[in-house]
This record gives sequence, structure tokens and C-alpha cells, in this order.
Amino acid sequence: MDEQDFARHFPFVFHTTPRRHLQLIQRDKVLFSAKTLIIQAEGKYAPRLPRACRQELRFPDGSVRVLRDQEPPLRPGQIELERGFTLEALSELIDSHVLFWPREADGLTTSSKYQNEERVILRIPTADLFAANALPMFCKYNSGAGRATSGRPSPRGPKLFVGPGAFRAPISAVREVGFKIKAVLPETTTVSVGSESRWSRLAARGE
Repeated sequence: MDEQDFARHFPFVFHTTPRRHLQLIQRDKVLFSAKTLIIQAEGKYAPRLPRACRQELRFPDGSVRVLRDQEPPLRPGQIELERGFTLEALSELIDSHVLFWPREADGLTTSSKYQNEERVILRIPTADLFAANALPMFCKYNSGAGRATSGRPSPRGPKLFVGPGAFRAPISAVREVGFKIKAVLPETTTVSVGSESRWSRLAARGE
């Protein structure tokens, strides 16, 4: 799969996060994976099962971040794990990536479970995100929300996220774009806060 062709097909990717993170994102201009944040806050990463609860991480500088985890959690019957692959391994794999949702149009509709949440949506031109970061990874599924289709559970394994050269499906089949460890946000990143329908520059809200 060609990254330029992907960016033409999906001109924007989106990322949602609790509103309390906005100032930190404006400061860093970087999104960090859950695994990276856990290590920064707690000094290590321990294998964990996907959970429905939220986790507050407190950092040495006094800042706090919230991990939303899987809501609802992955359940038996929804997913089929490859032989030798565990739920703990799946959780760590997801935790190791910063994930974005690609869209063909300029907009994002998310699950009703987020409608009452104080949150922000980041919108990034796909080509600019690829230029700012090395090796995007692609996934055919909503990795943290497996759903059975026609009675068949959704597959999960160590190759859930693959590079463009290994993605063996049409571009339109991509459901998530991920980057390991962190994703640098380009200057063209815009943000929508709460129920706002307008987009403003991410940097401008902190100026």
C-alpha cells in the first residue's frame, strides 16, 4: 500500500482525548502511547487485561492523564485470539500505539458512549502526520472494540498492526492508523472542543 495513495483516499485522521489533556498536548505537540505514559508515571509497564475502568496517571511534574481503556471491555466471543496470543499481549500491543481514525470526509462521528464526555477531537491532515512521523501502522479493525460478524468473532494476533508494505487489503479497509511509542503532531493539527462544530489551530488555543 502506498502512503501517498492512502493520504489521498483518507485526507484526515482523527484522535479523541479527554479535555483535561488539551493543555498538555498544546505544550508537547506530541501524543504518547498508553504504555509510554504508564512507564513515565509508574516507572514500569506490567502486563494487564483490557479493562472497562479508567485509570489516572500522576506524573512527577504534577500533571495528570487519564487512560480510558476499553469501554466496553473486550469479551469472549467477540474476538478470536491466534494460538499462543493472550488478552494481556493484545492489551500491551494496543497500549504500545497511538491510534487515529481515518476518514474520507472532513468529520468524525463517534460512539454515543462519548457524547456526555468532556473531550476534544484532534483533526490532522494525513499527509502531514505521515511526514512528521516514521512508519505508520495500519489495522483492519477497531482494535479495542472487537465485534462478532455473522457469528464469527473478530481475529486478533501479533500482526494486528502492520506497515504499509505488509497491509494486504484495499486502502478502504483500514480502520485505524497507529504509531509506536508516540506521534508528533504537525503544525496543521486543528482541534474541536466539546460540542463545538468549528475547528481551530491546536497551537492558537494555547497562545
